[in-house]
Amino acid sequence: MTDPAFTSVSFETEGDPVRAVFRWAGELNPQETTTFSIWIKCTPDPDRNALLSTEITPDGTIRTYRHQFKPRDDRDCGRVVEQTDGRLVAEFPRAVVAEYGPTFSWWALLQVGNDDVDTYSLEKSSVTLAE
Repeated sequence: MTDPAFTSVSFETEGDPVRAVFRWAGELNPQETTTFSIWIKCTPDPDRNALLSTEITPDGTIRTYRHQFKPRDDRDCGRVVEQTDGRLVAEFPRAVVAEYGPTFSWWALLQVGNDDVDTYSLEKSSVTLAE
């Protein structure tokens, strides 16, 4: 079994909902909770940041949510619209992302159990949300 690692991640912020597309190689461990996240950080105020996450538990339960750090808050939101071997597509309400804009940077995080196993970032990941 090979550990999962990102091959690409895109974060499509045009329209509503916004869409995160995760692609990876390797195998997910069905005995561990796996979490795919887009970490967004407000450009003008780096203390305003959050994870938009999709969590898959060993029993197959899928949860999409926003985890905010300050103040600490979790909010269930979004949905998975596609899940196949090596690809997961999650959608989140644009309003949730807009709370951290209008300009923010993003990168992706892959966790298996309690371990961060991979990150993914673009050279230029700054996004300005169109009104």
